[in-house]
Amino acid sequence: MPVLQITSFYNDEEGCIECSAMNHFAAGQQVAMFYGPRTTAEFLLYSGFVPTPNTYDTLSLVLGVSTRDKLFAKKQQVLKMVSMPITLSFKLPRDVSLLGLPVELVAFLRVYTSNEMELDVLAALSRERFTEHFQQDVGALASDKEWIKFLRMRCQLLAMKYKPGQAQPADVGDVAWALAETVKANEKQILDTYIAHLSRLANT
Repeated sequence: MPVLQITSFYNDEEGCIECSAMNHFAAGQQVAMFYGPRTTAEFLLYSGFVPTPNTYDTLSLVLGVSTRDKLFAKKQQVLKMVSMPITLSFKLPRDVSLLGLPVELVAFLRVYTSNEMELDVLAALSRERFTEHFQQDVGALASDKEWIKFLRMRCQLLAMKYKPGQAQPADVGDVAWALAETVKANEKQILDTYIAHLSRLANT
């Protein structure tokens, strides 16, 4: 017998949580609730439990161009051409080998690591040529090696913050601590996956 799904949402008018069937089911059929494409951290925050494995898990990575960057104005100009702000939060999906690097992340990093000559060339491109340039596959541009190394280093630095065996605070219960440790372990696993993927790209 197939497992049917329901989803829930908050009804502002009624001030309550409502559950709605996503398809038809008959009396006696098993019903499963679909929580949506939540990250592991969101499951802990909003539902109080952590599913493993979680195929929808992602890790947020914030990148930005410093105003102290000597090429800040030119990088800002080029990013504006593709409607990107100077600071962005990117979601890194768990399965990078299947989904690949987010296109928007690649475009941002190609600008972020460009030198002055490369930025001048980009700024002179037409909108159509500009879009074609950033849609090229990873590794197609000679300058791709720079941002691949940069992103790998950033992931390595973030991974160093996930230290195992930290002491449990006295005011945090065993269950809450174990769930929080699971979230951290999943995030560290995503970073390790990206480090390995970027290392392969750097060596090709």
